[in-house]
Amino acid sequence: MDQAKLHQLQKDKEQRQALADKWKFSWPVMDVLIGGKSSIDLPNLLVANWDEAGLFIESYGFRPDHPGDQKRIHAAIIEALHFIERELMPKEWAQGKVPPADVLFCMDGRNLLLWASEQDPEVRLRRDWSCAVLRVMHTIFHIEGAFRYTSIDCARDQIMARFHKFIFRDEDGKLWLGDRDNRVALETVEWKHQKSRQSILLKLLHKRANVAETIYDMIGVRIVTKKQSEVIQVVKLLRMHHIASFPNFNPSRARNTLINTEQYRQTMHDLRGRLLSGAITPEQFEMTALNLKFDPPEQESANIHSSRNYKSIQMTGRQLIRTMNPNLGWLKKMEREAEDLPAEKTAMLSEIVAYIKNWHGMEAELEATAFFPFEIQVLDAEAHAENSSGPAAHGRYKRSQVKAARRRVLSDILQLK
Repeated sequence: MDQAKLHQLQKDKEQRQALADKWKFSWPVMDVLIGGKSSIDLPNLLVANWDEAGLFIESYGFRPDHPGDQKRIHAAIIEALHFIERELMPKEWAQGKVPPADVLFCMDGRNLLLWASEQDPEVRLRRDWSCAVLRVMHTIFHIEGAFRYTSIDCARDQIMARFHKFIFRDEDGKLWLGDRDNRVALETVEWKHQKSRQSILLKLLHKRANVAETIYDMIGVRIVTKKQSEVIQVVKLLRMHHIASFPNFNPSRARNTLINTEQYRQTMHDLRGRLLSGAITPEQFEMTALNLKFDPPEQESANIHSSRNYKSIQMTGRQLIRTMNPNLGWLKKMEREAEDLPAEKTAMLSEIVAYIKNWHGMEAELEATAFFPFEIQVLDAEAHAENSSGPAAHGRYKRSQVKAARRRVLSDILQLK
């Protein structure tokens, strides 16, 4: 066989693999985003390396190399360990059933993410403990930020910026989500804005989500694809480009009335197998995949307030919003003023600012942070045309009792059923 033919065979193999990978999904994560499952119920993570762990943390809302955020993450690790010791397993802890030293003295959340992704049976205990600590940390972060009021305008700008970065029009004016190499054609994108502070306060008083009390309908985006099968592709791209941080998505708010994902999963698995075996060409695969039609789920959400005719995939996420602390903003003004003063006065003013920041040995928090909710709705053009009512109403998710928390956080460690 000549070199040209070998080269073409290799090229064909790579093309098939790339196309198969495009339509390959991490279903445990997809179940968190659109299937109503909680991220804290994942048995392990799939973080491959240190850089990916950093991207995971950035997507979550923290800056892994920023001293202030490092302190917040480390404080959450300590609190999570203390909570597990005091509330979930005081007897077992007293009997010596404690985390491995790596986890017990961990300083950096990236290590926990990497350990939680380990597959080697020899380090299974470290993986299970890392998962347990991360589950509690996740709850801590959302409880901490639940009742902070953030400027809706700031929240909208920061949340929408993630979407705008990967929604674009090409030279022909066609609308796309993704990047130049991996993208999905869109019919339209609709942005939702609502600014009632009274609505925030009222809903906070009587709504309860899985990890923190909050409201959800202040900010949202509706993404409409041309083809039904591409709806799942959109969800994948939202995750791939860190637009959607799946641990920050509320499982009790996930609602899918559009696509039977089990049917979709099996059909796509079989189709990818035919592609990789050479039974169909890439062109045949893509044409078939794009034109597949799926039934809605057999069992819809039990929410009695939802319209039975409304078909979409709906997700609710949270993003950590950063704003200037209104109580300390004047320090920033002093720092800016110092830049325009003579050198001797600049030094004096800078010393005053530094003294205030380190008052009683604690650096003043110039930045205020809070998690802010937003909705994502994904559907195809046909479903969008058929829908005649607004977004579906949402149900509630009750906070777990200690027994349920033990089972949820420590099932692998304590072998709870």
